[in-house]
Amino acid sequence: MFNFKINNDNAPESPSLLDVKGLLHDKVIEELEENFTNFNELDLAIAVRAISQEIEFFDGLDLSDLQISQIISAVADDLSGYGPIAPYMIDENISDILINDFNDIWVDKQGRLVKTPSSFDNPKHLLRFIERALNQCGKQTNTLSPVVDGKLPDGSRLNVIIPPACTTTAIVSIRKFSHKTITKSYLIQSGLIDSNWLEFLECAVEAGANIVVSGNAGAGKTSFLNVLSSAISENERVVTIEESSELKLHHNHVVQLEAHSANSDDKGSISLSELVKAALRMRADRVIIGEVRSSEVIDMLQAMSCGHQGSMTTVHANSAYDAISRISTLTQLHNQQFSSDHIDALIGSCLQLIIHLIRDSDGKRKLKSIGEVYYEEGTLKFRTLYSDTDRFIFDKSESAIIKFMRMRGIEESRLEALFQNIEGSDDD
Repeated sequence: MFNFKINNDNAPESPSLLDVKGLLHDKVIEELEENFTNFNELDLAIAVRAISQEIEFFDGLDLSDLQISQIISAVADDLSGYGPIAPYMIDENISDILINDFNDIWVDKQGRLVKTPSSFDNPKHLLRFIERALNQCGKQTNTLSPVVDGKLPDGSRLNVIIPPACTTTAIVSIRKFSHKTITKSYLIQSGLIDSNWLEFLECAVEAGANIVVSGNAGAGKTSFLNVLSSAISENERVVTIEESSELKLHHNHVVQLEAHSANSDDKGSISLSELVKAALRMRADRVIIGEVRSSEVIDMLQAMSCGHQGSMTTVHANSAYDAISRISTLTQLHNQQFSSDHIDALIGSCLQLIIHLIRDSDGKRKLKSIGEVYYEEGTLKFRTLYSDTDRFIFDKSESAIIKFMRMRGIEESRLEALFQNIEGSDDD
């Protein structure tokens, strides 16, 4: 079945499981990788036996069933799976897998970076893994295009960097797609947010407030957006727009749009900005953008100001106030004919709330602050409603968001009961 031609001069004097696996890589993987769909575990077992019989250094080597199983599993993972990172891809407690070199693999486990004992066999092994992963995404990389983004079949985001853009064999970052459903109960029990403030935000969503969720990387912005979406009326049509589909809205009428980068011929690109414009023609009640980081910020603000009340997005920022500066800067960078006053007026008329989340050094995620945005007397203003250091610090009678919620039909009795609960919990 197999025609192995192995140079005995290169065989190890004291063969180990890694040596046997290496020989399998050199002969079996290179010959049969393209036809792996017809390649089963029995064939692999026969291959291992054939190697042990054809190499004189393996004469008398007695491989146990357990050793055979270990080698089969390792080679199968390399051929059809994720090789040494396969266990981390199925671990629900791991959100990110970070490969700095063939022998340097880290994971983000429950918010903490942990160095793993796993490694690829050698640089060639890592590059083979990258080629296979990019093939699944329909992408490729080379020295002219050393940085590539893609999406794996399970929805995980993949980023690959090879020389000359890095100094190691390659750098691979995988943001895993979480299949875990994040609920309101989970957010409350994990200590991310108080139940009363979550109800306040749900009232704002129900009323149709335009909301930005800001925070650092891994702060839980997308998960928080998923939970907030549960307050959207079932009678509304929601269009989501993302670079890589991550939102799993708790809603029965959702249309998902996804951007795509250009192919190797520099064709087929679909930008977030184009999708936002398309959403405006789709009879969307609300538009939710996974994250704004470029020219789509202008289209988002225009969508919010022209009939898509209650739209939401996320942005990377160090604080709720910094989120305003970032949105303003992005708007000016991509539309320079806008004056600062014009941009301030646009932001002030479009946005109502900014929710800022953080992830502490110990990996714990929590609500840092809630702020309202409004435009008054020709000036863009920001007022903190909640801070984790001073929890109830605003005057309800002066609050723009409270006036907005009342105007949009949130009952006064409901608001009064909510604020009594908030004030009572702060006194505790």
